[in-house]
Amino acid sequence: MQRQDSLLEAERRLMYQGTARISLDVLQFGRDQPRELDLDHVEFLTECFRNEDCQRLPVRNHVPALISQQQLANAMRHSGVSTEQLLAGHLGGYPMLKFPTSCHLECLHGRHRIEAAREFLLPTDRWWTVDLYLPKLNTNLRSWLVEEYSNEQKPTDGEIYRKLRQYDAERNLDSKLRWKSRLQGIRPKSLKTLYKHEDLTDAFDALLVIPGLWDDMKLTTIHKHFPLRCDEEMLHYLRHIKRVWSGLVGGNKDAMSRIDTATVQALQMRAPRASTTDAKLLRSQLRAGEIFSAFDESEREDIWNKLRMIEGLIPSILTFFRDVIYLENCVNCVKRLTTLSPGQSLSTAMKRRFTGVNQESGQVKLQVTEDEFIYRKGTPEDQVDLGYRQIYAFAMRHWPDMPKKPQKEDPQMKPPTKADPATLRNFADFAAKLGFESDQITDLQQYPGRGNAPTEHLQSRPNLVTSGKGVHIKKRCGKQSTREFEEDRQFLFVNHLHDGRQEQGKNVTSFFVRKSVYFAFFGKPSATHDIGQPDDLPQSVGGSPQGRGIDESNYSLDDNTNQSQRSPDHVMENYDGILTLYQQRDDRGEPPARSNITEEGAVERAEGSIDESMQDWLEDQERQRLEQERLDQETQEELRLEQERLEQERLEQERLEQERLEQERLEQERLEQERLEQERLEQERLEQERLEQERLEQERLEQEQLEKERKRRTQFDMERVAAVLRQAHQRQQAQTGDDGGQGTTGLNLQSGQEPELDLQKEARQRQGRRNQERLEREKSIGSDEHPAPAQQHRTTPRARKHQDSTPLAQEKSDSWITFKIRERGVWRTAQTLHVDSSDPSEVERIAMKYMRKADRIRVYDTDLNILTPQVCYEAAIANRAHILLLIPERDIHINEELEASISQLLSEAELQTESRIE
Repeated sequence: MQRQDSLLEAERRLMYQGTARISLDVLQFGRDQPRELDLDHVEFLTECFRNEDCQRLPVRNHVPALISQQQLANAMRHSGVSTEQLLAGHLGGYPMLKFPTSCHLECLHGRHRIEAAREFLLPTDRWWTVDLYLPKLNTNLRSWLVEEYSNEQKPTDGEIYRKLRQYDAERNLDSKLRWKSRLQGIRPKSLKTLYKHEDLTDAFDALLVIPGLWDDMKLTTIHKHFPLRCDEEMLHYLRHIKRVWSGLVGGNKDAMSRIDTATVQALQMRAPRASTTDAKLLRSQLRAGEIFSAFDESEREDIWNKLRMIEGLIPSILTFFRDVIYLENCVNCVKRLTTLSPGQSLSTAMKRRFTGVNQESGQVKLQVTEDEFIYRKGTPEDQVDLGYRQIYAFAMRHWPDMPKKPQKEDPQMKPPTKADPATLRNFADFAAKLGFESDQITDLQQYPGRGNAPTEHLQSRPNLVTSGKGVHIKKRCGKQSTREFEEDRQFLFVNHLHDGRQEQGKNVTSFFVRKSVYFAFFGKPSATHDIGQPDDLPQSVGGSPQGRGIDESNYSLDDNTNQSQRSPDHVMENYDGILTLYQQRDDRGEPPARSNITEEGAVERAEGSIDESMQDWLEDQERQRLEQERLDQETQEELRLEQERLEQERLEQERLEQERLEQERLEQERLEQERLEQERLEQERLEQERLEQERLEQERLEQEQLEKERKRRTQFDMERVAAVLRQAHQRQQAQTGDDGGQGTTGLNLQSGQEPELDLQKEARQRQGRRNQERLEREKSIGSDEHPAPAQQHRTTPRARKHQDSTPLAQEKSDSWITFKIRERGVWRTAQTLHVDSSDPSEVERIAMKYMRKADRIRVYDTDLNILTPQVCYEAAIANRAHILLLIPERDIHINEELEASISQLLSEAELQTESRIE
């Protein structure tokens, strides 16, 4: 994958010609865009441009476009732009390329932002930043550029599925893996499950040629539908979708590829043949080019002629996923009648349970009410197919009383609802009457049953259309409302579901919706036209289909009429139909049901029926007029209330949107402030670290310098001491006279031979005396201020004489500390302290006071060792003079002059001490 990306990047650099600002009028988009134009997203981007400005220069917002070498050369010459300017990038500013009005560049993505820019930008400022590429791109690079999604919507499940199937067919593994990485959550598992059902995968793949269908693909829920085991029903629905949409364009694949999302969203769930409201709406949109916008006027006219002939609702992938949820309720009922082997569908399992029990050869038993059946001619295949359909029709009527059977008992929690035992018993009996047998059916027949309630024939058959508002477009798929279910359940029998009549009215009814969904899953049987015809009349459950006659009490004169209007002409047509019916029976040689019925009697009854029907028709007309007026008033009131509600919802939505935008703005400001604060703190921290490192480095350099100076000063002291000793020897020789010539010669010889040894010896003796003095002072701590006998014995008379009066004897209990500060090359006394050894904190305080001054004074001992305030007292009493040196940093230059001044300062202090002792 990494290697493939590297190759793509190398290819992109090779084909890249530079970046320029180009007029929006020059930019156009082909049909291979990653997604179709979404006007809602264009409006969203336009609003973003108004609130946050139109950012055209950032690289993430550039649009890639194809340009030929000739077009580029002409534009560069016409615009006075060089190749270096095109390739300079944002550092040099993007140049403006001018093109002739007839020239257009094909953009590979960014359609929504360009459309939003056309609405937002002023005519004098209508340009965008475009990355230019040569048109000879290989397939992978072109796909990579087309499928970029900088500031675009995330791809839908349908788009991801289409790309995966496309690259799978092209064997483009790299692009397939790149798109597969976009799958998140449950989607990879759902897709893997779908691939295991090859028939369903093929059915979905057959719809890939119609791109407008795929925005509503649901990879997050499709895995829930496979446990239903109703693959045949789902396959029929998907093939029904393909049949309807391909039929609109005559099966032309190129035309199907031009059906966009806006067209699908406008057509789905509409019924242009039955509903005049839907027909008028679609007709106006079609003429205005709002739907089927990629087709010319003549093509759209041809599409309209086919569109208005579609029976039922127009299906889509959206309706498929919602209607499967409705089908699930019925499937859970049917599953109670059989067991399913691994990999076996419910349809296959049920049809294998058909044994033909309770069936008569050549006859098909059809239920028309809860307690009435009719018979018609049919084959064993018809018995199986219609029997299976009637079982589903029973489930459609009674599924609330037969919820899904729990998989296992949970002692901690009972199922929320239980199936009604009597309904289960009736369901099992019904399946047995239709010729199905299984252990599950036998078990359910053991439940106590109850007789079906007598059917109230309030209406002979259901209405398919209405002059009222009908079913709202959003409720024409998925689960029914309780009211609609109760209205429709009395008609959910195959004689009504398979009724081939077509009606047209203002809007469609809920039964029309149920009928459309039923046919979408199960299709129409081969002999639909025979069901519900006048010779298939109701009979009691126990009746025989043999030799039954016509019972005119069960046959209404309006059975062959349209439900919308009835007139005397329709009555005469029924009269002719009755005579034709009897003539057909005579031609077939069928005996009449009653011997006293003659053709003349039938005519007399028909004429009497005409008079009665005329009166009934007039009364019905008056009732319909009053009902229509009432419905019109209700409709107008409902429309007014609906408009008010929609207006309130719109205002509320605008308010909420304003609040959301304001909250987002405040949140962005807060986040930006936090980011700036974090940056400031981080900069301060880095600056402090830098200063601390500089300080530490400076101290290290100072320590090194002081160490070097100390070593040099030590060497200088040794040389100075040697010089003093030589002068002393010379003075001594001068005093002894000429008789010491030989000794002088020896001294000179000795000095000449071993000068360094004498100097080192003298320095060690001097340092030894200092160490001895310090040890004596340390031993005196904690004593009772009286020397030990051994010490008294070793003390010289001179020392014993002045033992109690010298500072050396009292230095640990009572000491004077002198701070000397150097100003302009001269030492002066800054402060003298009388310090008790039990509390030397005053020395530390004075040292800190000087160190805090603006001159940054440092504290040293007489050996020029830098001191901290905590060790100043110990360092002071370590020398006989009890002196601490204060030197400003600017004056710290350790040289011979400074060392000489310190030596002189110590000598003066020692002389003063000796004079005090004497």
